[in-house]
Amino acid sequence: MGDMENLLENIERRPIPKSKYEIDQNGFIYRKGNRLRSHYKNGRWYCNLLLSGKQLMVDTEKLADLIFSDEDPPELTRSMIEDQLKARPVPEYPRYSVTEYGAIYCMQPPKRGPNAGKLYLVSERTLHGKDYVLLYDYEGCRRSIQVQTIVDSVW
Repeated sequence: MGDMENLLENIERRPIPKSKYEIDQNGFIYRKGNRLRSHYKNGRWYCNLLLSGKQLMVDTEKLADLIFSDEDPPELTRSMIEDQLKARPVPEYPRYSVTEYGAIYCMQPPKRGPNAGKLYLVSERTLHGKDYVLLYDYEGCRRSIQVQTIVDSVW
C-alpha cells in the first residue's frame, strides 16, 4: 500500500484556476492535499466541487486534459469553413453557412454565451426521424427548420 501512495504523490499536480483545488494528470482532484471522491456515471468520472458557493459536478478526465494540454484546441476559421469544407451561405439566414452533407455553421458568432466570439457548428435535434436546427433570421427571431430543407435550397 505504501508504494501506491508514493506513486500518487509523485504525480504532478496543477491548480484549478479560480479555486482552492488541484488536479493531477490522471484526473484525481485534491483539496488541501487530500484526494476527493470521484463518481463513475455514464462511462465518465465526475467529482463534486464547491466553486463560489455553488456545487458543480465536473468531468475530471476532460478537466485534466484541458489543464495539462500545452496547446490550445484548434478553432474554426472562416477560410476553413468556406474553402476546406466548401460551405455556402444560406440566403434566408445570413449568419449561417451549410455544407453539401448538411453541417450548418454560424459565421457571425454571438456576443454572449458558450460560443461567444468564435465560429461554431450548430447543434441538431431529431424530431419524428428528421433533423432540425434553431436558426436566427433577419429580425433576430428563432426559427426551427429542417436541415434537409436548407441543404436543398442552397445546393
